[in-house]
Amino acid sequence: IPRILCDCKSTTSAIHEFSDRVHYVHLKDTEVIPEKLYESGMLGEACAKTMTMAKLVAHTIPGEGEVNWNFVIRRLEDSGYDGVLSVELEDHYFRQTSELQQEGLLRSQDHIEQFSKG
Repeated sequence: IPRILCDCKSTTSAIHEFSDRVHYVHLKDTEVIPEKLYESGMLGEACAKTMTMAKLVAHTIPGEGEVNWNFVIRRLEDSGYDGVLSVELEDHYFRQTSELQQEGLLRSQDHIEQFSKG
């Protein structure tokens, strides 16, 4: 999902189109940095070059960014996905210590579980 945001594509359209073909899911969120968005715009240099996309967004734990996790989890479940949901801990804050890593993973789990039917 964050990659879809970075490519300036609709997450809901991508989920509708590809959810029945998902075999593995790793979770991370993406926070758009408002100051950088203002400076370059969505179609500016930051979005045109994937190498500079890091200037426009920051990866976060699920629930701290722009992804609509209720929609994502429900759509995956509705399409029959029953595999692992693995958190990709790229949040710079929660990578600092093992205690913060554990906190980030537990917060991610709590956030995602509220949307899961099972």
